[in-house]
Order: sequence, then C-alpha cells, then structure tokens
Amino acid sequence: MKPRSPGFTAGRLTQARESAGLTKAELAGLVGVTSAAIGQYEAGERTPGPDILERLSNQVGQPLAFFMRPAPPTRSGVVFYRSFQAAARVARLKAQARMTFLWDAMDYFSSLIELPAVDMPKVGSLPWHPREITDQMIESAALIARQHWNLGDAPAPNIVWLLEGSGAVVMRLDLGSDKLEALSEWRDEDGRPYVILNSLKRNAFRSRADVAHELGHLLLHRHVTQEQLDDKETFKLIEEQAWQFAQNFLLPDTAFMRDVYSLNLDALRTLKPKWKVSIAFMLHRIYSLGVLSSDKYTNYRKYLAQRGWLKTEPFDIETEPEQPLLLKQMVEFMSERKIHSPDQLLTGLAFNPELLEELTQVDQGFFQLGHPRYPMNVKFSPKRRVG
Repeated sequence: MKPRSPGFTAGRLTQARESAGLTKAELAGLVGVTSAAIGQYEAGERTPGPDILERLSNQVGQPLAFFMRPAPPTRSGVVFYRSFQAAARVARLKAQARMTFLWDAMDYFSSLIELPAVDMPKVGSLPWHPREITDQMIESAALIARQHWNLGDAPAPNIVWLLEGSGAVVMRLDLGSDKLEALSEWRDEDGRPYVILNSLKRNAFRSRADVAHELGHLLLHRHVTQEQLDDKETFKLIEEQAWQFAQNFLLPDTAFMRDVYSLNLDALRTLKPKWKVSIAFMLHRIYSLGVLSSDKYTNYRKYLAQRGWLKTEPFDIETEPEQPLLLKQMVEFMSERKIHSPDQLLTGLAFNPELLEELTQVDQGFFQLGHPRYPMNVKFSPKRRVG
C-alpha cells in the first residue's frame, strides 16, 4: 500500500497552484504526474503521497505545513475586474487566490488583535440592477464619499490611506499580468472591503484613478450578481458607472472647473500635481461635463498622442504610487508589543515567508525564521568574584 499524507487539505493545493499562476496541466508536468491526478488531489478524491506532496510543495512555493491547514476561505460574493478577456483568465485566478491569502491573514490577525472597524461611506439604498442606477445617484454617491472624508472642495489626499482608515484592506501585489489593473470585493464573512492593485502598474496618477474606480464598484455595486457581471452589456455599464463615480470623486465639477483657466495641454499640465490625476483623465472629465464636443475631445486625444503623453505624461516617472500601510502596521504592532513574533506569525499562518512579506509589505527578511524582530527581555548583572 502506498503511503499517503495524513491531514492533507485538498483546497490548499488549489489555492497554492492558482496563486502561483499555474494550470493543472502545467503543475502536473512539473511534478511528474498526470493532470487527472492533480484534479483528483484538488477534488479530495485522492491524497498525494509524501514524495509527491514534497514535489508539489516545491513547485507551488508553499511549505508542507501549509497543506495541513484547514480549508481556505470560500468566496461568497463577486469580484470586480476591469476586463474579462480570456487571455487574463490565469491572472484572474492568481489574483483571486491571492485575495484568499489576504482573508487567511486577516482572519488570523483578528484572533490576536482588534482590527479597525469598517466605516465606509454610506450612500443609501441603491437599485439592485445597474440599469436602474442613474447618473444623479452616482454623482450623489461621490459627493457623499467626499463628505464622509471631509474633503470639501480640495483634491482627495492619499486615497489608499482613506480606504485603510475606514477599515478596507488594500494591497499592491504582482498579479503576473499587465492585463489586470485592480480588483475589489466585499467579503461577507467579515463585512470588509478588499482591494488589490497590480504592482506592475507603476503610474501613480493612473493608480489613483484605479483606486477611485474600485471604490465606485464597492459603493455602487455591492449587490451586483455574477449573472449580471457575465452579461457583456451589463458589465460594460458597470464599468462606465465606476469610472463616472471616479471622475466625480476625484474632480468635483465646480472646484475643478474653477481651476481650469485654459484647455491648453500645458495649462492642464500645471493642474496635475494639485489634482493628482492624469491629463487624459482631466480631459475626459471636461468632456463629460459638456465643455468639449466629441470632435474636439478626439482632437485633444490626438494632441496627447503627438506629444507621447498617451503612454507617459509629465510627472509620471518621478512620482511613486500610493502604498498601503495597514497590514504592515498590524504585524509591526504585534511584534513590538510582543503579542506574536514574526516567527510565530509565520508558523501560525504556514505561508511562504516571501508571500507573507509581499502581503504585509514589510521589509525583506522580516518573516525569516530565526530572526526575531523585537529585543529580548533578559536582564544581566555583573559577575561576582569568588575569594
């Protein structure tokens, strides 16, 4: 009889494989088994032997202890993506698996410390179907969000920190594809919104628009169903509504247009450091307010292309994207207060240390076993002489 691996959790293999960006066939080829065998392991129909489990562990980059943990969190809501292109399917699965790792970490941290309460803007009862959400409702939701954070007529400050301060979990992760800008999701189990931003996208100004776009989804589309997302026309409408929210939130019409003293591209360039959005984003906002006709807006897009600004605008290269701090502060707090050392956190979660460092944005090596991050509480005294 072949030896088996007691305590093996089938769902953890699926989570680890998808997080590594591997298909079943690719993992089977790396491990030296059939795709059918991988499918049986993940379905719980078979348990891999110790030698195969070790090979699986090496290929997906997770320690053996990870596969003995209880089943991973399950998804009960919908995930908002910018695109459902077939080419991005593996990247989407990887992103969703990374999201479940975040849930794992937050569940574990919540057993050790009190997490920040969720205090997101309350935009009232919106229709369940996106077709019934009006432009006025979207403008009102953006205004309520600005009032929630006391923004007045000023440009929004660090949006990532605004969300984190309201109990949302925001992460920048390498999603392995430039086809994905971001994704967001409400998690029913803890009533907390989660946002993942693609760290491959380094443009700070476009990233702010991405965050505002995901905020639009979270506030406007919390009750959208997967069936509605799967409908191409409804999906397109949902995306347009999220962008409309982002424009209203980032560029409130009266305050922004008061600053637009000229529609010259160089004049808009001077507004970019203040409003912290791209020139292309500003132009679209001006167009949506009816100041530019469709033909003139098209011409402005051509002017942007002539200057090479459709890809890289002024201030893009030297400006760093907004970085999340919430999880980093959590683990540092637990370490400094001696609630749990980095070693204990790593052992408790049984994650690959590099992945846990990426999730929590701590310094490289923070979770390496054998490297405590807080001082020992040992007292010394002078040695007594004998004689």
